[in-house]
Amino acid sequence: MKQKLNLRGAEGVLVPTAVLTIICLVTALLLGLSNALTKDRIAALQVETARQSRLEVLPEADDFTDLGNADLVAKYNLVDYYVANNGAGAAITAQAVGYSSTPIQVMVGIDAEGNVIAAKILQSDETPGLGLKTSDRSYLDQYTGKNGANGELSVIKSGTPGESEILSVAGASTSSRAVTLAVNNALKAFAEGGIA
Repeated sequence: MKQKLNLRGAEGVLVPTAVLTIICLVTALLLGLSNALTKDRIAALQVETARQSRLEVLPEADDFTDLGNADLVAKYNLVDYYVANNGAGAAITAQAVGYSSTPIQVMVGIDAEGNVIAAKILQSDETPGLGLKTSDRSYLDQYTGKNGANGELSVIKSGTPGESEILSVAGASTSSRAVTLAVNNALKAFAEGGIA
């Protein structure tokens, strides 16, 4: 005759608890093993993705070296500052808070003369359909050729932008100002740090 498992007594609680504990331990062990096997590959992919982004904003560069100036990075709210090994310029990632509380990260390619070659949004949690339009190439292309020679870049809401003006994305002036602030900070950092 089969004996029923008593789920109400001490025996009924211990067996399911032991089974769940073993399942959790095996799962944790497998997750740890998976992490150990993939972490180096993931890190290598992140490094290569960042390198490709730098080449995208500064295609004349051969490769890059981190400038390593922590004071400059802190002063201008930068994420990183890489100079091209061949002297073509720098790829600088700056950040500024837009409408979302998460900073928008903008990588800016700047040639040796201090002109913006290209800008690329690396991270943005802005509102889809509005602030996220600052990631569109049509918006970012406005920064190409700009420099800090005529003062800081500013955002206008309508009209034809002048030499140091950027036309805001309609309905997303806060996000547009944040991207422009990040580009301005990259240009200031370049003016101070250069490519040396």
